[in-house]
Amino acid sequence: MDSKQAVAALGALAQDSRLQVFRLLVEQGPDGLPAGVIAERLGIPPSSLTFHLQQLLHAGLVAYSTHRGQPFHAIVGANSTPSRAG
Repeated sequence: MDSKQAVAALGALAQDSRLQVFRLLVEQGPDGLPAGVIAERLGIPPSSLTFHLQQLLHAGLVAYSTHRGQPFHAIVGANSTPSRAG
């Protein structure tokens, strides 16, 4: 990670809701979680969560995929997208 990427990542995590989302996704592991579950578990309104997830995506911290039409988000790591079986 170069310094520009590090600044973007740290900037994204400098907001409480985004840090909560990131921590939840780290705990969840490579399978990720649907956006609706994230919103429910953290008590974040869906419209606000969408904004925060976009910031994390833009910073390269989370990946996005869909499974049966449902959006899933996971931490970027060994798998660049959430690994949804089925």
